[in-house]
Amino acid sequence: MIHRETVGLDVGSHSAKVVRAMRIGGRLIVRDAAWVHLPPDPSERNRILAAFLADKGYNAVPSVLGLSGRDLMLNVVELPVGDPRSVAEVAALEQERVEGLTEQETASDHVAFRSAGHRYLLLAMARSEAVGRGAAMLSGLGAEVGDIVPGSMALYRAVHELGRPHLSGSTMCVDIGHAGAEVVVGRGSKVLFSRGLSVGVGGALTSGPVSSMADEIAACLESFHASFPGAAFVVKRVVLSGGGALVDGVPDAIGASTGLETIRLSNWVRKVPVEEVERYGRAIGLAACGVRRGGAGISLLPRALRESRILRWQKQYWILSSAALIILMLLIVAGTLAELRWDNESLRLRQVELEGLRALERKLAVYDRLNTGLEAQIAPFRTAIKNAEILKVALGAIAASKHPDDWLSLLADADAYFDGARPDEERSSDVSPHPLAVGFAQVILEGYTPVDDFSTVGTMIDELRKLAGIVDADLLGDERLRDDPARDARWADTGCSLFVVEMTVRTP
Repeated sequence: MIHRETVGLDVGSHSAKVVRAMRIGGRLIVRDAAWVHLPPDPSERNRILAAFLADKGYNAVPSVLGLSGRDLMLNVVELPVGDPRSVAEVAALEQERVEGLTEQETASDHVAFRSAGHRYLLLAMARSEAVGRGAAMLSGLGAEVGDIVPGSMALYRAVHELGRPHLSGSTMCVDIGHAGAEVVVGRGSKVLFSRGLSVGVGGALTSGPVSSMADEIAACLESFHASFPGAAFVVKRVVLSGGGALVDGVPDAIGASTGLETIRLSNWVRKVPVEEVERYGRAIGLAACGVRRGGAGISLLPRALRESRILRWQKQYWILSSAALIILMLLIVAGTLAELRWDNESLRLRQVELEGLRALERKLAVYDRLNTGLEAQIAPFRTAIKNAEILKVALGAIAASKHPDDWLSLLADADAYFDGARPDEERSSDVSPHPLAVGFAQVILEGYTPVDDFSTVGTMIDELRKLAGIVDADLLGDERLRDDPARDARWADTGCSLFVVEMTVRTP
């Protein structure tokens, strides 16, 4: 389980070490560290430890407890390539095998990982009775149960997070206590081997226990190399933690027995978080397990308690997520309403603009009708001006060619002369004249001649054709003559004959 801040609780045979830590920006920050001496009596130990935690104000912070020694076993199994079994199936089979050998129920958790090109399963198993005892102890102390994890894994996590990164080979970590020691080997951030030793530095701090412990550590090293023979897994260094690591001569004895560089945790870390950091190595690791990064880790809490703790831990984030979702929905709704108001205002402005355009259209229609009326009114003036020019040319031509004895009774434009008497097809031809006729106008000359053979009229027509302003001139056929009884009555007694000449005058 992951928390923002946790308390690592390392309870030993003679003392308890407590570390309060949190993670900021990916880095583990140790806020406080302390230890308290514990008497042998269990009830008195719990009373003193509860008072100590309450005095430090740690009860409100989730506490992570570590299990080690005979109560815990870590087993690393290589997963063959192409194995059809799932990781959970392999873990269940391995747990059944161990429980069959020990005839004891275990609480377990597992995680699969890769190291040096191989795929492994890390299975952590603890006696169910030990896990229940640890959970009961945390509850009896009045502490908030954060998690129960393997102490060896917590130790290696502290060494890994506080130490030098990107080193080749494997690292052996040894936590030395008063009555025992714990050996754990890992590569990178992964634990590969763990072994609990029943020998520690002893109360007398004589050379005998130290020598025996060093020999057992060397035996653990050989056992690890036998299980992981690859060159990538060769142990390159030994890091010592625990109160026993501060005893003079211990690093030298272990170094001589293993043949490896052996240093204390204070010489290994990049920055010492607390004084005598060796005493708090496992406690720092326990706190780091509670605020771990990089995904799930090992937890030995009973499944029901673990799920309830996870649910409790997730609840606050669900509440925050729900609140954030509600705020987001409100923002979306507010944004939608604002956009709707903007669209309505834009639509209103468009409607106003449209009304203005419609009003302008109505004004334009009024002006168009007015303009049409004006054009209709000035059309006669345009026609008169145009015909005046044409008639001027025609009159000049007629004056130059008319015989003195002939009389002129009418000179008019052809359209005005016929005045709708022509057939429809003839009108349409006038509306769309032949392209060669563009610029020519038809003029009708009506008059009377006393000469019966129309010789004077013929002479006039010949003279008209010679003039530059006249395109053509000819007598109008009888079928096209205008029927005018009043005209005929006026000229009946004169003894003259009617002639009608159609002239094509070039438009000026």
